[in-house]
Amino acid sequence: MFNPQAKLQIINFDDQHKCLVVDEALLNPELWVKQAILYHDKFTNLPGNAYPGIELRMTDDITKSIMDFIRIPAKQYLNTRRILEGYSRLSMVTKSPEQLLPCQRVCHRDRLTLITGQTVIASVLYLFKNPALGGTHFFKPLKSKFVTDLFVQSSIMMSSEDFEQKFAIKPAYMTQSNEFFELIGTIPAKWNRLIFYDGMQFHSGDIQYPELMSSNPELGRLTLNGFFTGRATID
Repeated sequence: MFNPQAKLQIINFDDQHKCLVVDEALLNPELWVKQAILYHDKFTNLPGNAYPGIELRMTDDITKSIMDFIRIPAKQYLNTRRILEGYSRLSMVTKSPEQLLPCQRVCHRDRLTLITGQTVIASVLYLFKNPALGGTHFFKPLKSKFVTDLFVQSSIMMSSEDFEQKFAIKPAYMTQSNEFFELIGTIPAKWNRLIFYDGMQFHSGDIQYPELMSSNPELGRLTLNGFFTGRATID
């Protein structure tokens, strides 16, 4: 599945936030697009999910292969002594801005809370050739932890109308800084590029052209996403 000659680089956004980028990650990335086409009718939209599109859960052996691939870099760069568990999915952004829930209009973390001594690692593999479909943005909070957590909870619990009225955040993909978060870096999309990072970093898709989003795996923003829980290097 993975290319033993893949090229890895570390992108540091600041002294606390980073992203690991692996180019030419897969040996045969085209096969994944073919599989997405074959199983297109199995993709589903999960209600209330922070992801603004459709998904297809992957098998445990696929998840394990991703875990095995990122195990050593995660230990070296992401404070993860051992990966404990995870899951993976094929995903496609499909929602128009007007359809976005409040939690889909702002950046997010892949866990709301974290058990002491554990880490969260997220990965995204870009399986499309049009870079205009967008890579991934990274943000840091501008408010205190209390205010930030309250804002995140509001984006989950409030109706679209109430959220827009209270925070003046209209239905749109988040592509720049706002009152609560500063944009600190962007990883551009590239065919067969894999990125992985601390899932507790705030992040969002760089969806500059929502009109290009499609549910067609040959045209849309097809990605393979992974989410993993690990044991921290220092408990």
